[in-house]
Amino acid sequence: MKKFENFLALLKNPTIYGAILFVSLFLTLAPTKILAKLSLLDLVSKNKVIISLCLLITTGYFLTIIIKDLYQYIKSEFKIYQKRQINIEYLLALSSDNKKTVAEMYKGDRSAYFQINDANTGLLVAYNIIGNATQVGIGRTTFGYFLQPWVIQYLDKNYDKFIKEVKE
Repeated sequence: MKKFENFLALLKNPTIYGAILFVSLFLTLAPTKILAKLSLLDLVSKNKVIISLCLLITTGYFLTIIIKDLYQYIKSEFKIYQKRQINIEYLLALSSDNKKTVAEMYKGDRSAYFQINDANTGLLVAYNIIGNATQVGIGRTTFGYFLQPWVIQYLDKNYDKFIKEVKE
């Protein structure tokens, strides 16, 4: 029973599957001259079905892992895309005063100091448009804030449209 448990533990290691895939691929695709020189021709001819099954099973295993990882990657990228679309909706729905603040930060050094108890600052932070910086302003009454990278990317492409709405 202990040997069977050790065998099952061995099968949980993906390196074993890679080795089985590599060996079975080699034994299946290698020319007969090379197999004869390695004295493997009898082994391959007697066990061709088993070698082919190993090749199919390990290929399926790796394809399953690749498909699963690809699905998880696409799913996470789609969630990021959805969040970004919501953030853009928030950015476009800001009042003209808040849009002016964002536009001034964008045209400046992309950071500014605001009162921490200001409602507009709290709104911009809540909408993930600006983030808290680590420095404290003069007299410790203001705090540093910076534009989030996604806002900068969006405004790099759509600044004219954004500023047009501010001016109107």
